[in-house]
Amino acid sequence: MKLRSVTCLAFCITMVACASESNVDPAAASEQGAKQRAASPPTMAARRDRLNGGACNAGTRLTPTNLAADTCDTAGERDLIVPAGSWETLDATTDCPARVSQGEGLPDICVYKFANVSILGRLTVRQFQSPVAIVATGSLTVDGTIESGPIPGDSACTFAGGRGGTNATGTTGTPLLLGTYGSRGCPGGTPPQSAAGGRGGMALQLTSCGDLHFNGTIDVSGESGEFGANGNLAFGSAGDGAGGGAGGAILLEAKTIATGQDARTTALGGWGGSGGDGYQGTPPWAESYPGGAGGAPGQPGACASQAGCGGDGGGAGNVIVKVPAGIPAPSLTSNPPATFGTVGTH
Repeated sequence: MKLRSVTCLAFCITMVACASESNVDPAAASEQGAKQRAASPPTMAARRDRLNGGACNAGTRLTPTNLAADTCDTAGERDLIVPAGSWETLDATTDCPARVSQGEGLPDICVYKFANVSILGRLTVRQFQSPVAIVATGSLTVDGTIESGPIPGDSACTFAGGRGGTNATGTTGTPLLLGTYGSRGCPGGTPPQSAAGGRGGMALQLTSCGDLHFNGTIDVSGESGEFGANGNLAFGSAGDGAGGGAGGAILLEAKTIATGQDARTTALGGWGGSGGDGYQGTPPWAESYPGGAGGAPGQPGACASQAGCGGDGGGAGNVIVKVPAGIPAPSLTSNPPATFGTVGTH
């Protein structure tokens, strides 16, 4: 009986709050709700929908970007909670509960729908060439860290991955989720000295049908490229460093977003790998020549005389933040700088 009383009390409070949002007299709404419950008590599923999910009246439900318009109309079945001090993994490569098509030529989005999400510790999200969307139909809190499990990328080093040494520069590829999908940086050098390009960051969407509280870190940066091999008698000249992986993409959207001073989003490319050292002469009297430095994210690597060239840094990804029209945009420290937009409601 106590649980039922608390649920009913919470339901009444919700009805009054909804009435306030829609300019309906709260007392009348409360009386009407009581009459409706007496005639036909709400089911537990209906209570969960009202209390966890979210929205009360037309015009107050979020219409998520990229996902089905009615995603926020029903509540998630369970919570995702990562306590402080713990480390959890969400592996979309082996466990994807639902997929949403983005149309021909684009990969499906793997969607995880929860009632409430609370990340106080560390959450690693892994995927393979598909964006991942985490939806909270109630509230979403990130006071810990969400990080990308880097994607394998492609051997052609497209999607703005850094070039490797003197190889061709990576080019911008097909957008996979609101911007460039981070991919593998270009390889450096030639076999048997070839260095592997850094893996790119993932595309991650966080959607809260209610409020989003953010005072942690979200990082989908690319990995650094491998160093070039040093020159020696067997291989001859030094190898070039590999390009860094490109940064991924982050989308944050909610009815309201509150950020703290520690809120950080990062979607930078990885550093280019340093070129291998060169040698002249016969050991132990050989002279050494330091390899060229790898490029910072988005910057070219350096070449050096008698040594390998450094790989280029990977290109930056995207950070996009959306709230409904008329809601103040949050303050956010982001690298690259965030782009702010609006998300629809219904």
